[in-house]
Amino acid sequence: AQQAELSGVFFFGAATPDGDDLFVVGERDAEVRLFCLELETGKLRWSQLLAVAELSIARDPVRRSFMAQVAISDGVVVCPTTVGWLSAVDRASHQLLWVHRYSQPQIGNGAGRRMQNQAMTVPLNWGQRWLTATPVIVGESVVYTPRGGVEEAGGGSRVICLGLHDGRTRWSKPKASNWLAMNGVADNKVLVVGHNQFVALSLAEGKELWSVPVPQGEGLLSGLGSIAGDQWHLPLSGGQLWTLALKNGAIVSKQWGPPKTMLGNLSMFRGSFISVHATGMSCFEQRE
Repeated sequence: AQQAELSGVFFFGAATPDGDDLFVVGERDAEVRLFCLELETGKLRWSQLLAVAELSIARDPVRRSFMAQVAISDGVVVCPTTVGWLSAVDRASHQLLWVHRYSQPQIGNGAGRRMQNQAMTVPLNWGQRWLTATPVIVGESVVYTPRGGVEEAGGGSRVICLGLHDGRTRWSKPKASNWLAMNGVADNKVLVVGHNQFVALSLAEGKELWSVPVPQGEGLLSGLGSIAGDQWHLPLSGGQLWTLALKNGAIVSKQWGPPKTMLGNLSMFRGSFISVHATGMSCFEQRE
């Protein structure tokens, strides 16, 4: 029975735990749903329809690489859908609280963009579309960087801030051409990384508070940074680690790892830096 309940579901990422439940977004028969599973057994407790795809996941190979990671706070489950909607579900009643439409259907019509006589989501070049980021909930605000379609690549892709309980748009800021991803929210700032630039936006208004360029010769961003206390640690190509002050973007330090060090996405755990990169994972213990 359990296999039949979830048979044929394509899941957009790992499940998010909350209490005794797991929450995950998946699609079956062109219906994008939030699934609530029992933590201990994986058994389906309930599901809620979030959106309907114009083209099913079976016929849209580009969208299979999209992630829709759930974020949860104050009884609200915020759910990306991969089809242009951000939805919120009330954890207690299992009902939709609100939906936010952030883009029009992303349908291609050119040669090589059709599969079995059906249009599919358009692939874009590196840097045109946001790298996947989970919605970030801070207090009553939800910050999200939705993937834009090809018609939006010239400036329509945005950072958006919505109300957690009502879904109303608080502010929206266009994606700069060299921005790659939202790195997180800290110190009431939305932190954004680019190829060669690090930016902080105001959580309250979305205005740019500071920007730090990376000069040529210093390297390029090689992964997402790690936020710890009042500092932001960022990896650059060549094994260089920059540390910025969240308050004003001042460069606190520049450090280099051992020869041939490769740094990727950073996290911190029990006093150590963990770096996940294209060829593996490394761990560096901190000195005094």
